Amino acid sequence: MGLNNHRKRLAILVSAALMVIPHAVMAAPDAATQCKSGKGAACYSLSIKAKSPKDSAGWLKAGCKAKHARSCLTLALMYHSGKGLTKNSKKAAQNFKSACSLGELNSCTLLGSMHQDGYGTNKDPKIAASLFKRACKGQNQMGCAALAELLMKGEGVAKNRKKATSLAKRACKKGISRACKLLKAPVK
Repeated sequence: MGLNNHRKRLAILVSAALMVIPHAVMAAPDAATQCKSGKGAACYSLSIKAKSPKDSAGWLKAGCKAKHARSCLTLALMYHSGKGLTKNSKKAAQNFKSACSLGELNSCTLLGSMHQDGYGTNKDPKIAASLFKRACKGQNQMGCAALAELLMKGEGVAKNRKKATSLAKRACKKGISRACKLLKAPVK
């Protein structure tokens, strides 16, 4: 897959991830103290209220270090997009990995896409399939759509059109256009 197609697919995934990140702002006036004592949610809250992307990134780094999944995801998105931080696909992948290991399923899907295409990490369809499977098991429909694509092609997993179709139908019903397109694609 060409780099432009990868960027287009990753942009769609990033947009989907941003839509599901709740932006509840912590009301506690002592959020900075809480963040410094290792409360990742407080760090995340401060990142939302930060006056500059650089300040936001600093709070997100602290939140991710405190094992707050949304902080890691948002930091990864900043590294991926280059908004607020210097664009760095390797750091994006590292932070997606941290968020995924903390249960943030959008991060698993995004990291899977990076492994699928070798963007910011080693190209490894088996790792991509494993990450998509993890996301899909957690009901992340973008992960299901991505796994369905790999199952259709037999890329990183054994080819299984029946399972691919089932996953794509489920994701399509949940509004994932990528899955709907897969269902309409001619069988190869």
